[in-house]
Amino acid sequence: MTAAGSVDDYVDGLPDDRKEAIRAVRDVVASNLEAMQRNLAEARQTPSDLSFYSNMLSNLAGSALDPGHLGLRSVRIEHREPRPSTFGHRLAVGDPVTLAQARRRFPVKVPAALGQPTAVYLAENPTRVDMVYRGGPLVTELHATATPVIEKAIGSASKFERLTVGGDRAYFISGANHGFAYIPAGSAEPHFEDQRLAGNTLLVERSDGILLRIEGKLDRDEAVRLAESVG
Repeated sequence: MTAAGSVDDYVDGLPDDRKEAIRAVRDVVASNLEAMQRNLAEARQTPSDLSFYSNMLSNLAGSALDPGHLGLRSVRIEHREPRPSTFGHRLAVGDPVTLAQARRRFPVKVPAALGQPTAVYLAENPTRVDMVYRGGPLVTELHATATPVIEKAIGSASKFERLTVGGDRAYFISGANHGFAYIPAGSAEPHFEDQRLAGNTLLVERSDGILLRIEGKLDRDEAVRLAESVG
């Protein structure tokens, strides 16, 4: 392994200011080494002389850049997952997690049309994932069905439409403030959830047993487009 590679291996995980300082030392030594090698070549030393000085300088550079000389032998390098965002915590249910952490507990599928969520929340009983987007909708996924109880939970001031999304049964709720009802997988008791964001709600009963909820200031076509991009 080269001296440069050795340094990069050891500084990985250190604070940025220490990384930059150590890499600056490496770059200065490497630059001086190249300059001295050019000077030796221009002095027309014999091949054996050039080889001797080149090896000497390389060894010197390697010694100077040895992590032991930089006081890094005792450094314990830990790779930690990013801290989850708490953006939109009042909208979501559960604890903030990273998307990777959520996927260890639930088969999360992100709408490609939206990209990576700003924040992710994971809740239990039933297991569900809420994805919050800055300036965008709230996307929820959980193991549940809405069909047996959805119409009973819709207020008279709300508009209710049946449709299909990707061949799956779906419901679009618009109008006055509204929530929706659902039955979690493995339960016979219906749950009711209030509307979280002003706007409309699209519910999709996916064939994999996941109830997808997209809520926000979206018309029906926009909500369907987002739902169809989930994958």
